Amino acid sequence: LDFDFQLDATEKGIQRYDISVKPNSLESNNRNNFSSIFIDVVEGKKKIVLIAPAPHPDIKALKSVVEKNSNYEFIVHIPGVAEADREVLTPGNAELYIFHQAIDQAGRTAALFNTLYKSESSVMMMIGGNTNLRQLAGYDVPIQFESLNDQWDDVTPVINSNFRDFGFSENSNGVFARYPPIDVPFGKFSYPSNAQIILYQRIGSVTTDRPLLLTWPDGNRKLAVLIGEGLWRWRLNEFADNGNTKMFDELFSKLIQYL
Repeated sequence: LDFDFQLDATEKGIQRYDISVKPNSLESNNRNNFSSIFIDVVEGKKKIVLIAPAPHPDIKALKSVVEKNSNYEFIVHIPGVAEADREVLTPGNAELYIFHQAIDQAGRTAALFNTLYKSESSVMMMIGGNTNLRQLAGYDVPIQFESLNDQWDDVTPVINSNFRDFGFSENSNGVFARYPPIDVPFGKFSYPSNAQIILYQRIGSVTTDRPLLLTWPDGNRKLAVLIGEGLWRWRLNEFADNGNTKMFDELFSKLIQYL
């Protein structure tokens, strides 16, 4: 049987609710008659800010995911194109900052990156074809590529089975394996020793040990790097194959909530 019910949100923050079903005298095991759930009651929407040097279809793909969650507000800041309020671009005024093409070749978002990355704000970096890979070290980003010759690989994602901080639906890898490749910088690179890898890179049929998506703690915040450009193809391809974008949306909604 299914029961739908609504609760009044009288307090904000994490609320615990205990649910119990009266045991039946014929039951031999009553352990599954009790359960606890936790609900995060928020006052207002949490702000997710994406900062980019130029429009890109990857931005639309992430926007579509975030806006499915009524607790989130997705704000795009593109200098000269879509200007966000200065207040939300100040550390502490958003829950997560996502930098597309960090750090961009023309330096259009470099000053903002420097301010927000060096604050206590959670930051996700998306590395793409307009990223100045040589500048990452200069901004204390602990991702350094061995090769800087502007060569790129075509890769698809593979879930790291040892990642435990959030889960994936059954057959996620089966869906991911059919995704079209995205573009990533060629060659190996170094990354923090305490990083947790969420996705590995698969080149052709070979799964490599190179991270595609990784995260690590930095004080009281989390940082993440997605090494690749062309996510919009994943979402479009999944919809063409399955009539939905379940696995793509699950991955990025959980990642954003995690960060």
